[in-house]
Amino acid sequence: MKKIAFLPLFVILFSLLSCGGPTDPRAQLIKEDLDKLDDITYHENDTIAKDLKAFFDVAVNPKIKPEDFNYLTRLSDDNKRILVLIKMPKLKKVDKDARMEAFDMVKLFLLSREDLRDKELWMAVEGKLTLMLIKTPNYEYSGTLGLSSHLYDFYGPKENFEAKK
Repeated sequence: MKKIAFLPLFVILFSLLSCGGPTDPRAQLIKEDLDKLDDITYHENDTIAKDLKAFFDVAVNPKIKPEDFNYLTRLSDDNKRILVLIKMPKLKKVDKDARMEAFDMVKLFLLSREDLRDKELWMAVEGKLTLMLIKTPNYEYSGTLGLSSHLYDFYGPKENFEAKK
């Protein structure tokens, strides 16, 4: 019961802390990419995501329903980085330590593809509502409320986007 009482307070505090100040222009890019995870048809044009889905459908425990996962991949403009976004609605039911296996599975998948082996991995896994896993070259998170701001640098330096305004 106490958890429920703290939730509204936490949401209000989080909202207040995230308001104000200039918005990073890359925030819109990651928001758009995360929103595409809800579009089931989007990954059909994403051949890497289709291959990743086939890999996960075979390798993941059927109890967490891998057929319900959605995927999005994106290569950086310089073709040196890959962003992998996965939506796993039942992720909260997976033991916290076992969740990290998703990163290992994606790494294994990338190593199996000659065209992706040398790419720097940027990855996030969204549960039903929030980012629960984030992996970048300099950051790793496993919890219940990951911040997408840790993925901004995948799109390039902030200064590159401010110059385009």
